[in-house]
Amino acid sequence: HCFAAVRARPGLERATRSTITISVLTALGRTEELRSHIRMGLANGLTREELKEIFLHVGIYAGVPTAVAAVRAAMEVFAELDRAVAGRPAARQASHPAAGLATRWSKV
Repeated sequence: HCFAAVRARPGLERATRSTITISVLTALGRTEELRSHIRMGLANGLTREELKEIFLHVGIYAGVPTAVAAVRAAMEVFAELDRAVAGRPAARQASHPAAGLATRWSKV
């Protein structure tokens, strides 16, 4: 699988690879693919605040509409993750990748 081979290469940390992928997908307006990469980015150590900054930065270069679409996609993913964490028993919430990410975004 070509994606796995590229992602497994040495030279870039996983969070850096996620940042690049999320930036490119945002610039291209690929919101469907972006949702899964937002989840992966969070699992790879990116924070919601970092994602917000990525979208803001990309919006300057690729256009505000693409950044707004990316923020909407991210907010949908965050809502899904927040619901998943809220539905888990307290002992299991801390081990969930989305634990501690329940803060709301301020407007971009």
